[in-house]
Amino acid sequence: MPPNAQPVVSDVSSIPYHHELTECLKRQEDGLWEWFSSDELTEHANRDARLYLLKNAVRLGEDDHPELHALAREIAEALGIAAPVTLYQGNNGGQRNAILVRMNSEVAIFFGGDILSFLSEEEQRALLAHEMAHFLFKSVDGGSFEITDNLLSWICQHGGEPSHRRSLWLSQLYQEIYADRIALQVCSGLQAPLSLLVKVGAGIANVSAEGYLKQAEEALETATRDGHYSGADSDTHPELFIRALAMRDWIEDREQ
Repeated sequence: MPPNAQPVVSDVSSIPYHHELTECLKRQEDGLWEWFSSDELTEHANRDARLYLLKNAVRLGEDDHPELHALAREIAEALGIAAPVTLYQGNNGGQRNAILVRMNSEVAIFFGGDILSFLSEEEQRALLAHEMAHFLFKSVDGGSFEITDNLLSWICQHGGEPSHRRSLWLSQLYQEIYADRIALQVCSGLQAPLSLLVKVGAGIANVSAEGYLKQAEEALETATRDGHYSGADSDTHPELFIRALAMRDWIEDREQ
């Protein structure tokens, strides 16, 4: 990237919900907030994350995977990420997916199943951009959004109120929308991020983006026919058709 160039995602702001949720928890749970933001807890989490990868995955070296590493470096530079990117492959029960394993010192991306061979190069670009977007998101304001999620997760695991569970659910859904938007920016369009979404979500090798968008419109119309749609509260990702329509609508009119 040229010396004075702005990262490609400079115009993609985090979703306001996370700022409001974070400020609310800082006020209402100040003692817990201080603990979850402590260096000791962060270091412990980093050790656990590294041990998980070392035990359950194989590190993909640059000598053996030069194209993938070159693509990862290109995307990291475009996103203004200075931390090194480390890539890992694991079986993950045969499930095709990718996960950002958050550590302060590096961007660790875990590939599950045969996802890399299942995707085209442009879809791999979209996948890497999506996972690196989670790193960007969790780095906002000194990691305050990550602290918010960790704190809420702990409260929910120890009882909590419906409002805590709903807040955590919404936070996770909106994070996926944010990461999708970053992928749209990096890929300069809808085709690769949308085909990635449908391929991984539906498990099919050949995708018609235009055809799926028509199906998604039909799904939304049917789901909201009675004037109300609550979604699936058990999911940590927005439903496939909602993410597809959200990407298309944002590409067409970001402000709206």
